Amino acid sequence: MEPSDHMETNRRRRRRRLVKTAVRGGVRDLVGKVRARGASPEKRKEIEDRVHLKNAEEAAATLGNMKGVVMKMGQMASFVAAVLPEEVQGQLSVLQQDAPPMTWELASAQLESELGKPAEQAFAEIETEPAAAASIGQVHRARLDDGTEVAVKVQYPGVDAAIEADLANSDLLKMLLRRNAPDVDLDPYVEEFRKRVTEELDYTIEAAHQREFADAWADFDDVVVPEVVMATKRVLVTEWHDGARFSDVTALPQSDRDRIGEILFRYVQRCVAQLAVFNGDPHPGNYIFLADGRVVFLDFGCVKRLDSNALQGQKMIARAIRAEDPAGLKSALVDAGYVQPGSDASAEQIYDFIAGLNESVMEDRMFRHTKQSRVKAMRSLMSRSGPHAEVRKAVQVPGDLLFLMRVNAGLGALLGELEAEANWYRIYDEYWGD
Repeated sequence: MEPSDHMETNRRRRRRRLVKTAVRGGVRDLVGKVRARGASPEKRKEIEDRVHLKNAEEAAATLGNMKGVVMKMGQMASFVAAVLPEEVQGQLSVLQQDAPPMTWELASAQLESELGKPAEQAFAEIETEPAAAASIGQVHRARLDDGTEVAVKVQYPGVDAAIEADLANSDLLKMLLRRNAPDVDLDPYVEEFRKRVTEELDYTIEAAHQREFADAWADFDDVVVPEVVMATKRVLVTEWHDGARFSDVTALPQSDRDRIGEILFRYVQRCVAQLAVFNGDPHPGNYIFLADGRVVFLDFGCVKRLDSNALQGQKMIARAIRAEDPAGLKSALVDAGYVQPGSDASAEQIYDFIAGLNESVMEDRMFRHTKQSRVKAMRSLMSRSGPHAEVRKAVQVPGDLLFLMRVNAGLGALLGELEAEANWYRIYDEYWGD
């Protein structure tokens, strides 16, 4: 991708770009529907796929270049791209790996401003081409005077203003999200998103998070959290690791993919059930897979903590699901804020819906995650028609648990891409059982 030497931070101009993209996408949808009238099923699918692909291409380009909040929205949307054609998934997956980077001139100026000296003096060597670029900053490989290889994450100049502009346009963000969630009150989600993204702008907070996770996982052989070398508000220097990306490991033999899937699954379950703190950005670009089988976990800017009440609520829900107790599940969901008291949805309807989303941990048997099982779960969760339509309206994730939903959806997406197989029931029980 071509480096950029400018980030648009003006609220109205950023809003205009989003509106133009949304309007063009809506017009394509409408024209596609008109052309599909009376067409054969095969031709209709061809037209729909072409529209989806063009919309995804434009969305990926727009969101990637704008960075900030809107790119993060695109990354979250890419998790549910499994319900779309493979070509569309490919376009949106660009947002999971790398964004268009900023020029070295901008990056080096930011480094000098934060470190108090030119990058060439701060490091024995630093690569001017970024190793990775994301929604808030990009990473350069460097070497310290003692020979230590490090990753230098540099925040985009102006990204804080861009994020403030996007959050000020929250009505537009809600409009874009409402296409997939017309019955949901989005205000609590936007507020939770605001809190987490604002924290991400301060790399000293991320450094503290990363040190906390490194301590928590220090005794686990399969998990690596890179050591923090130093941090300022806009520059974070950590230990460098060479390894494969997620797109590489999906081609490994089944046994390797199963092992990687189990590591990812255990990581999430321990973080939530035992540590009550998790990093809420599980997209594929945030992992490095080492040749010795270990997994490196990256990006601790977006971290969510569960208080004792929230954690106990999750445990009560897990127990009711595993006990096949519809009444107990509905009661636990009401107590945790997922279902409003007096909801018309029956306990049995709610149980069937939730159990379907948790199919892999419902029975004591081997279960293989697949792209098809992921599609099934996403369609059940997103569909506004079908057998679970009314239950979907009744069950809504509380705003302060938005990132827990994001982590679970992201984990399911990763396991589906890996087609990982294990007895997830027994592994889950190690963390959530009595």
